[in-house]
This record gives sequence, C-alpha cells and structure tokens, in this order.
Amino acid sequence: MSSAISKFITELKRHGIQDQSRFRVKIYGDDTTNEIPPEMIIGVDLPGPKYEFINCNYWLGNQYFRMPVGVKWEEQLIIQVLTPELEIGMFNWLESYTSNFFYQQNTGKYFGRGTIDSFTYQRQNLGLKIEVTVFDKKDIPLGSYNYGGCFLEKILPTRLQADKAEPQTTSLSFLVGGMYAN
Repeated sequence: MSSAISKFITELKRHGIQDQSRFRVKIYGDDTTNEIPPEMIIGVDLPGPKYEFINCNYWLGNQYFRMPVGVKWEEQLIIQVLTPELEIGMFNWLESYTSNFFYQQNTGKYFGRGTIDSFTYQRQNLGLKIEVTVFDKKDIPLGSYNYGGCFLEKILPTRLQADKAEPQTTSLSFLVGGMYAN
C-alpha cells in the first residue's frame, strides 16, 4: 500500500496535477505557422456545425418532414490566452496578418471618391487553418481538431485590472469555414 502511495506521489511530482493546458494551438497561414505555447492558453471554445433543415412537405403531405440542405458554422472558434507581453510572437503574427490582408487608406476620405475604398480586405484563397491538438498528462497526443477557412474576426477586449488576483487574459475570435481531416 505504501509503495502505491509513494508511486502516486512520485507521479504527481513528475507530471503535476495540471500545470498547464493539455492542448496546443497552431495557426497555419499561407507560408507561416504560428504556435501559441500551451502555458499561455487558458481555454479554447471549439465550435460545432449546425445542420440546417428545411420544411419541404408540400409534395409529401407530411407536415413534419424536413430535409437537410447544408451545414453552417454559426459559432466562432475562441482562443483565450494570457495577455502576452509585447515580445511574444502573437503580436508579431497579428501585425503581419493585419498588414498583409487589410488595407486602410486615409480614414478621412469620403466613400465613393476615387478608385480605392477607404477600407478593403484582400482575402486569402483558403483562409487560415487552425489545429487544436489534445494531449494527455504525459504529453502524448490524443487527437486533434482541424478547422479550415478561418478568418480572425476580432480580439475581444483586453481588460487589465489589479483588484483581483487572477490572470489577465485576451480572447481571439475566428470565423470558421469548416473542418478538415489530417
């Protein structure tokens, strides 16, 4: 009995209860791969597809008959991370993402004057790929969730407050186009 307890204590000392998140997030762009370190991730909200059905009973006579017409992704993929310092690569990735795909001319320019609108988006062909890999306690991969056609929708407001002893967090929200296999 004492040997089992000592093994359990050794296991807790070696691997901890949960010293960091047990998943990793990689964001694939056109030619870059950015990984958010597991120790920075607080939580990830993974969206699921919504299957849309239409009521098409006009020729069947069954008022409850509904036929599937497609799959929509209404929810966003939200990654909640510790608010990074300025040296962390996430801000560098955000700067390159914004400067590569968004173009903002003079904000004081009237709409419709000239050939370029005041705000344009140069869309990537396929969007970003986001891979969320889940690990067990010994860092062995258990599986992954792979999302494609993702576009950064917004960075939820970062609130810095000192009245609570909690980590300061930032949330990234991505629109999702679908899932893909590895």
